Amino acid sequence: MKKRMVCLFVFGTLLIIFVLAGCSQNRVIQWKDPVVESAIREYLGKPEGDIFPEDVADISTIAFVGDDGFINTPFVNVTTMSVRDPNAIFNVDTGASRINQGTNPSTITTLADFAHFANLEELALYDMSFSKLEGIGELTKNQKLHSFHLSFDSNLTTLEGIGKLTQLTKLRLVGLPVTDLSELEKLTALTVLETSDVLMDNIAYMQKLENLEMLYAYQVPVLEWQKSLDALNVKTYEVQMVDGTTLEHLAQ
Repeated sequence: MKKRMVCLFVFGTLLIIFVLAGCSQNRVIQWKDPVVESAIREYLGKPEGDIFPEDVADISTIAFVGDDGFINTPFVNVTTMSVRDPNAIFNVDTGASRINQGTNPSTITTLADFAHFANLEELALYDMSFSKLEGIGELTKNQKLHSFHLSFDSNLTTLEGIGKLTQLTKLRLVGLPVTDLSELEKLTALTVLETSDVLMDNIAYMQKLENLEMLYAYQVPVLEWQKSLDALNVKTYEVQMVDGTTLEHLAQ
């Protein structure tokens, strides 16, 4: 009887160990993009080994310029950067560290890895080479993500999937050969929208953005901007069309 009890105890202990090991393994972040993984490992100072969600729980701001990653850097405040100063991303006078400087051969290929950051609030991607927003649906898991900037991607001709990010309140699109912005009508929580050098063919989507308070649009096609702005009662706007026409209203 005693021997049987000992066997049961040993078996139970081993079972618990296996279960805990399995749970731990299931929590290990499985990276899909080597550029993102490399930048995060350098930020954490962990070139090898497993990375768990709690290891990246402090990350609230991420920006990439090509394969150069900026993690939690104060100067990369994508909620205040102006489309008039697209080079603001390179202002490193604050002393913030620049992570992963050109060590990777290519830019990010999927957005899926950004879903691992539960406290991510701001995401900015510059000089990418996306042809589509691969993995953008995964970002719906980031309920704290409220600001998304996408700039200077000469290959991106579609924003398919961006309408899934209904939690966004701020969106910035710069230098994209995109003509169809219809998915933006799903982003009804948007309060700030910035566009520059985007080849949109209409602005019908704006009619659904009832919470839009601020609009900044530069070098955009000649469309019925004023009609849409009046219908929405946007408090602050500045529009500069390619023909030189300027519309401006700054809330007092």
